[in-house]
Amino acid sequence: MKITARLWLYIAAIVASMLALIWYFLVLMLPGSYRDDAVAALDAHSDIILQLWESGGEDDFDAAAAIVRDNALSAEARTLSGDILLQAGWQTEFEALTYPELEQIQGGRYMTKQFFRPGHGQTLLLAKPVYLRAYGRAIMIIRMPMAPVEEAQALLNRQLLPVSLCSLGAALIIAFLASRMFLKPIRVIERMAGAIAEGDFSRRIGSKDRSELGDLARAVDAMAERLGGLEAMRRDFIARVSHQFKTPLSIIQGHAELIQDSLPPDTAAALAPSFGVLFDEIDRLSRMSGDILLLSRLQSSPGRLRLAPLRLKEFCLGVVRSLSILPGGAALTVDVPESVSVMADAAELDHVLRNICQNALLHSGASRIAISSRAKPGSLVEVKVSDNGRGMSPAQLEGLWTRFYKGDPNSRTGFGLGMAIAAAVLDAHGSSYGAYCEGGATVWFTLRAAAAPRGAKKQAPAISQGSVPPEPSRP
Repeated sequence: MKITARLWLYIAAIVASMLALIWYFLVLMLPGSYRDDAVAALDAHSDIILQLWESGGEDDFDAAAAIVRDNALSAEARTLSGDILLQAGWQTEFEALTYPELEQIQGGRYMTKQFFRPGHGQTLLLAKPVYLRAYGRAIMIIRMPMAPVEEAQALLNRQLLPVSLCSLGAALIIAFLASRMFLKPIRVIERMAGAIAEGDFSRRIGSKDRSELGDLARAVDAMAERLGGLEAMRRDFIARVSHQFKTPLSIIQGHAELIQDSLPPDTAAALAPSFGVLFDEIDRLSRMSGDILLLSRLQSSPGRLRLAPLRLKEFCLGVVRSLSILPGGAALTVDVPESVSVMADAAELDHVLRNICQNALLHSGASRIAISSRAKPGSLVEVKVSDNGRGMSPAQLEGLWTRFYKGDPNSRTGFGLGMAIAAAVLDAHGSSYGAYCEGGATVWFTLRAAAAPRGAKKQAPAISQGSVPPEPSRP
């Protein structure tokens, strides 16, 4: 699960938990809390009213009546048999008390009861035992309507759902914005790590953030700088070693030829197979040294290209003619319109097309290899080399462009550098490239189309036949 989804989930879970607690408090706890507060208020009012009644003055009775009126109360003092002794406000529902409840009140217990009054809604009643100097033991009954509380509770319940949904939506929006802000430096570091994995050590993040992510970004920059230095040392070492190979190999080959020429005819004929193997290995080492030098030069100086308009069909036909002498017996065809021209370095592009075709000739077992092209959006030309051979396995497709990778480790044909050289040339051209298997193997790459001369007639681009699946690109 991605960090964004996790952050959304965590924040949504926190908000949902808080909303659940609010629902629990408002829906389940708040009504009981309101009732307890109302009972405590009734008890306090009853004590005040009882004191005013006991005072016996006219002003005291008026004050008791004012308390009842201002708080929408009704208060009575009754005998144990139910006769009214004192009253303020409307008559209370003495009849709502059952005989067992009256007995409990006479025993000194407070009694609270909530019931429905037609036209008034829910009503809360408090009954408690009291002692009046003028009347003796009595029951103090005070009640208040619960309708305002219920209306407020109903309004709160109606607003709770939309408020909860709005709160959850706002939390998700905040989580989205926060995740984007939080993940932005992580994505920069991710792209940097991908570039390092692809062998590009020139990029730098340059973060000025003082947080842990900033420390990580600076550590990645330091790693890229160190790896870039090591890579430069490695390339320089390989180039120097490969260059130093040339002189001793030339000397060995010259001395071997001199020795072969100086031998008697019979001895030279007997040793001819051995000299053949020796010369083949010398030639093999010379070609490997040359390929390593070429790859090192392309990777160390990718910008040294001599780009010029190149007529693609003539170029492809020239490569095909030079490859026709190779073993394999596959028919090489070119399906490229005459009018297609690309911007490329012909000498470097020759390595690309030649190595791709040689791979198909020597390793695919194909009977037909076709070179085709088609126009693509963005003033690009896509070149394909397709064969009808046995194709490539997923592992071979993955390692196709890797240095020293060989699909058959036991093969002594080539050194696994041809496609790496092709990749380096295409990278220098800013091309995309890739490979896929469908009825054989297809290797494709793109080149920038050359601008048509002024006044030239535009021709419809050639479309290579057959359906082509989505092609993975290599940046």
